[in-house]
Amino acid sequence: MMRLFGIKGDPGRSIPELGKIIAKEEYKDDDYIHKRFIILVKHYDYMSRQNSDQYAVFQVILIILYALTTFTVGLEAIVVTATFLKVLALLFTILVAILGSYLTTFNVQAKWGAYRTIRESLIAEFYKYYIGVEPYSPSGDRTNESRKFAANVEKLIEDANKSWGGLNSAERKQG
Repeated sequence: MMRLFGIKGDPGRSIPELGKIIAKEEYKDDDYIHKRFIILVKHYDYMSRQNSDQYAVFQVILIILYALTTFTVGLEAIVVTATFLKVLALLFTILVAILGSYLTTFNVQAKWGAYRTIRESLIAEFYKYYIGVEPYSPSGDRTNESRKFAANVEKLIEDANKSWGGLNSAERKQG
């Protein structure tokens, strides 16, 4: 939503800084980081932004439609021949119902949160690996640490994939 109004995105986004660290020499030949990890982070970042923007736009539209519906019904009470206003109020009400049902059925807000959480977890895991914080050792065999990093990232993705069942259950019930 912020991008729609020309405002810079979330200042907490770590992807540019992450890219600078990964571009360093020590990660230059790390296939896992370049061919899997970065792609995952970008995917979850993109999906988070998509769901965030979609949710924000639909919420603004719903707020406007609620206000227009109330205004139209109030105006209808004042005007003697208000057939047009009745149809307009009905149309606004239908649009509110459709948008509200869409947001509920497809769990847009929950998906936004889930994508963002996964992205942040992946980035946090990389920083633990980069700095050498538990479970990674700050010095020693980086090959073993790289394997541990890959295993931890894949575990995060596996856990995230298991959690999607609850988010998509409403969609399956409706379908």
